[in-house]
Amino acid sequence: VKSSVFLNVEVPPRIEDYCPSETVHCRKNSLELTCKASGDPPPQVMIKRKGFLSSVTGIHPGLAVYRGSVTQIGNSVFVCNAENRQGAATKACHVTTFSAPRFVNNFLAMLVRQGRQVHLRCHLFGKWLLPITNVIWYEGFIEKSEWSNKQTVSWIATLADHLKEYRCKVTNLCGSSIRRFSLYVA
Repeated sequence: VKSSVFLNVEVPPRIEDYCPSETVHCRKNSLELTCKASGDPPPQVMIKRKGFLSSVTGIHPGLAVYRGSVTQIGNSVFVCNAENRQGAATKACHVTTFSAPRFVNNFLAMLVRQGRQVHLRCHLFGKWLLPITNVIWYEGFIEKSEWSNKQTVSWIATLADHLKEYRCKVTNLCGSSIRRFSLYVA
């Protein structure tokens, strides 16, 4: 007489793979977060953004994917929750959303007296800017390499500067923005 014994061991969920605890995201880009969990029985997995009613529930046991954009600049927390009959596991993902550089005013007309100091400034708007990676200045359409990576440039105005246009292009990891200056020398 042979007999068999089957033992069914259930295991609480364990989150195997989720985003790093700190994630940087650019405002206009799509964000994708994947949460994988194991357990027996296979857990139901859900990703929920804290402070929001909607959530994403996985179509397959043990897996949920959040795809979307985060338009609100600042810090967001996405929580992965995995549940089965044996319990639950959670893991948080902190997403910081930044924007491309923006200027309060993209165009500035300046009147300067001959022999006086000219100051052109590329002052950016907003606190949620990634560090600036590049600043390029142009006189007309010609790059002024000696002004590279300076947010402020200065010189003494002469009549030769009259009606010239200057531009600065500021770039960070999320994009770039251009500010134009028209100079009038009297």
